[in-house]
Amino acid sequence: MIDITTIPPSPEEYNALRASVGWPTFSTAAARDGLKNTLFGVCIRERSRLIAYGRVVGDGAITFYIQDVIVLPGWRRRGHAQTILQRLLQYIKNAADPGSVVGLMSAKGTEELYEKFGFVRRPFGDKMGAGMVLI
Repeated sequence: MIDITTIPPSPEEYNALRASVGWPTFSTAAARDGLKNTLFGVCIRERSRLIAYGRVVGDGAITFYIQDVIVLPGWRRRGHAQTILQRLLQYIKNAADPGSVVGLMSAKGTEELYEKFGFVRRPFGDKMGAGMVLI
């Protein structure tokens, strides 16, 4: 059973999800503080197991940054990242003033996903994906 919620993951779940895709993890205290300061987040769980997560950080008015769109490797290509992005962007649409900035940095190889949502690439080099801005 798949459950989509805005209840944030625990710091341990968050770090485990980051580790599953080879991203650095943080101390429990840092992860807790970072998650607490999230403007809006979306968790996807399968039988209470966190399988995907994404969040919006920023000032909540004119600057928004999509962060940590992560899907467990065994759960990719099932539309979970798109579901997360749709919900994050709906939150931003409701919160942002005209002219607000919406950005993200994509993992290498995921740029096309974000382009489908209107983001434009801002290349950084061979090892990284792209900084992207919603126009």
